[in-house]
Amino acid sequence: MTRAKDISKIVTDADLSGTLDVTGTVTAGGLTVDSGASDLELKLLSQTEVNLHHYQQASSVYTATEINSVLSGASSYLAFATASNWTNGNATEKLRITSGGNVGIGTIPDDKLHVVDNANAELKLQTDNANGGSVIKFNRSGTDNSYIGTKGYFIGNSDNNLYLRANSGLGIQFYTNGNNERMRIDSSGNVGIGDDTPDALLSIKGNSDAATTPSIRLKDGTDTREAWITNYSGDLFLVTGRNDNVPRTEIRLFDGNLITFKTDNTERMRIDSSGNVGIGQSTPGTKLHVLGNSRFGNSNAITANSNADSVVIENTGSAGINILSGSSSTGNIFFGDSSDNNVGEIQYNHSTNSLAFNVNASERMRIDQAGNALFNTTTTEGDVGLGNRIMGGFHMTRGRYHTFSASNSFETVETFSNNAGTYLLTATGSGGGNATTDHYIGFVSISGTSAVITTVKSASRVSVQMSGLNLQISQSFFSTANITYALLRLVS
Repeated sequence: MTRAKDISKIVTDADLSGTLDVTGTVTAGGLTVDSGASDLELKLLSQTEVNLHHYQQASSVYTATEINSVLSGASSYLAFATASNWTNGNATEKLRITSGGNVGIGTIPDDKLHVVDNANAELKLQTDNANGGSVIKFNRSGTDNSYIGTKGYFIGNSDNNLYLRANSGLGIQFYTNGNNERMRIDSSGNVGIGDDTPDALLSIKGNSDAATTPSIRLKDGTDTREAWITNYSGDLFLVTGRNDNVPRTEIRLFDGNLITFKTDNTERMRIDSSGNVGIGQSTPGTKLHVLGNSRFGNSNAITANSNADSVVIENTGSAGINILSGSSSTGNIFFGDSSDNNVGEIQYNHSTNSLAFNVNASERMRIDQAGNALFNTTTTEGDVGLGNRIMGGFHMTRGRYHTFSASNSFETVETFSNNAGTYLLTATGSGGGNATTDHYIGFVSISGTSAVITTVKSASRVSVQMSGLNLQISQSFFSTANITYALLRLVS
């Protein structure tokens, strides 16, 4: 072993073997240490700090690199410094490895890798393989669990799209404001926003209200017109408006089986849990309940009558309404008021193919399938009273046909009771061997308890007489022949 206080004072060119122990300064133009096939060990002994400097002088400017090894207990570290235009003897530290194994680039690290830059901090992973990529792996206990990289790394091609991957059974979670999860993609691909157990492809969970805190807000390019979707206490809102959070139009689907529609932030229509539709009516009592005026069809520039414009069906050509019912059911139009919801009615009966008209809650007229007009009765075998229906200068008070039980026998067909006045009477019969038709025309005058018949046209097979206030008719066609008669009261 060779030991010297100042080796520069002993040798200028030497080839040494064994151990060289130096204190002081060694100045050499070159130093080669060769251990051959054996291990090589270079020991620099210091109780505080060991510095390795490299200087290069160019005119009056120096460049330098420096490695510093500092012993200070738990604060010991290895630092790497560089400098350009070095004139003051101090290089700048660029990298440090602490005694705990943390690596800092541009800083004293407090994590395994800590990078700081005064401008932009960058971390670059580069591959020169045309069919490869770059990746950061996240590993626990020797198992790679998650990755961030380029897709080409995983599939072996030049695809440079960003690739986030979690291995089987794992998901991806996103946090803000500390340890507060905001979104996750679970292992099945379901996305949860505010929901850590999403059970659908997209599940959004959070506190929302009708306007200011919607679940989803959609804005236009000017940020002045918006649409939003909200689940508020189980009710779904579909809303359009402006950036003042005031709804303009809205469809609201209630948890209680109800749908409402708004324009100008005012309800216009709703469908209730029974399927009833209310337009302008919040409590519809029928399949379609309209409160106010409505118009259907193509505009024909015609103004509807103001007394009947609640519902208007309009077209530039023909217009109409279909009421379609079952083959054994009825089609109805009802007229009601606050006292009676069917005080008037028009009804078509499909089982009998008849059309009936109700007035004051009672049927007053019917047209049967044969075209017979029946008044105050439902059959041609009964009285048909029109009451006060005015037809020109007549009141039709009775119209019927009568089936006789025998021929050549008077049978009572009408009884007048407190019906003073003059009536036009017509009676027609037909039948017999030669299908003869015979007509009777006359007048019946009623005053108190007396009655007078004035014949205008007699009939050989139809005879008329009064018995008190009973109008009687006989016929000589055959025993069960029918006589059709009508009474019209003359009015001024």
